Amino acid sequence: LIITKNVSTPPSPPKNTMSSESSLLSSSYSSTSAPPVGASCWLCLEEGPDDSGAPLVRDCSCRGHSGFAHLPCLIQYAESKSR
Repeated sequence: LIITKNVSTPPSPPKNTMSSESSLLSSSYSSTSAPPVGASCWLCLEEGPDDSGAPLVRDCSCRGHSGFAHLPCLIQYAESKSR
């Protein structure tokens, strides 16, 4: 009787480049319509574009003024949660 174990190579770690993260997130977190008046980022609580001009985006099924965020806020939040 011969027993074999299937061992796979672990995936290589993702590249840590902000530009590739930004382009990936911007394509994933894009809103198809403009946010309603009064919508704010659920992370920084600011309405409209942030100081760098990044607009509010949403990629969820939240309704009304909920679920919007600035892309830089999402990136900062994700980086802080991954530590």
